[in-house]
Amino acid sequence: MNIQKQKEFTVEVEKADKILIVANPARANEYYAALGLVLALREIGNYAFLADKPFALEFNTDFKKELHSVFWDNSQSKELIITVSNKAQIDELRYEQDQQQNQLKIYLKPKYQGLTAKDVNFEQGSVSWDLIILVGIESLKELNELAPKHLPSFFNAKLIYVGHKQPQEQLATLQFINEQVLGIAEIVFELLSASEKIPFNELVANVLLAGLIQDSQSFGLKGGRVSPNLLKISAELLELGGDFKKALSLFTPKTGGDAQIHTPELKDKDQQSVIFLNEPQNKIKEPKSEEILTDLIRKANEDKERNFRWLTLDNSQTKKLSENDLKSLTKKLIQEPHDSLKGAFILIEAVFGNPRSLFKCWFTHSNNNLLSQLASLLNVGVTEGLINFEVKAATLNEAEIKVLKLAKAAFEL
Repeated sequence: MNIQKQKEFTVEVEKADKILIVANPARANEYYAALGLVLALREIGNYAFLADKPFALEFNTDFKKELHSVFWDNSQSKELIITVSNKAQIDELRYEQDQQQNQLKIYLKPKYQGLTAKDVNFEQGSVSWDLIILVGIESLKELNELAPKHLPSFFNAKLIYVGHKQPQEQLATLQFINEQVLGIAEIVFELLSASEKIPFNELVANVLLAGLIQDSQSFGLKGGRVSPNLLKISAELLELGGDFKKALSLFTPKTGGDAQIHTPELKDKDQQSVIFLNEPQNKIKEPKSEEILTDLIRKANEDKERNFRWLTLDNSQTKKLSENDLKSLTKKLIQEPHDSLKGAFILIEAVFGNPRSLFKCWFTHSNNNLLSQLASLLNVGVTEGLINFEVKAATLNEAEIKVLKLAKAAFEL
């Protein structure tokens, strides 16, 4: 696939806000490629989802936690519609923000007669997708089987097909096909690499690496084919934070033996995508929280001019840490390896995968007076020498920029 074609793809995904991706879980290699695509698009703030939950794949427990908000089930709709019966004439509509309870209260006042719960109905608003990406979906029949509830959206959204062979039916207005590769994970990597805005984090790298393992059947160890391009991309994913053990650990191992991705019984056995590994995966010893904190402190950023340190952590780095661990980490940042710093902060992803996320920040300053003033400004309290507040941003990087502006102003004083 030429560079111009790759750029055409990045233009489409970067200008879209709401993106739905459809792939067949029965073909595990394609599904991992689609999963990597969703996770990568969320890194640039896209409202991206996979159509429904996979019926064919089994993920390990930790990986399931990472994916809890990836699959679209309509509960993630941005709109909640309140319908009131015609007989109740509404005289006044108002709302009230309850900061203490962290609630928004909506009040409906009828003009004449009373209003009962039966007169009011709540429902999720439907989503109009800007872009729908079909990963390896070759026919309208297959599309209808996998995402029947989304079919009305297909008439309004732009459709893109990504695959390594020509589809049976032309469903999309744009097609990105590379028949020279072994599988779709290679194509997804090439398309994402063409964008300067889309970052590859560790999770995206491992998911795409898992797709390459599927495409090549363990890099040819189980009879599959291997190409120079596949090995080159695998090496690049390793440099971007991928790890073979972690990629393999995404699969659910069978008890007492080889690891396998389970697929449903299909009439055509060639359609099944199953990978067997020579050896069972040994359970990796989980590091203790103290060890994790020590390792994170070594990676802290430092502003030497203003004497403060900070850490920005995504969900993959904080999933094994408690809130007390995060408080302790903030304090340790100004104590180790020296205590001459004015203060520190850590910023974490509070809602994984939501492109309009809330990010949490723990902030400390050596000047208690100034810390109290800052707490008042942010309308929060000071607890154990720390203030904790939330930041609204599209991405973790955007949230970091916002907090850094605040920190630089605070630590210049």
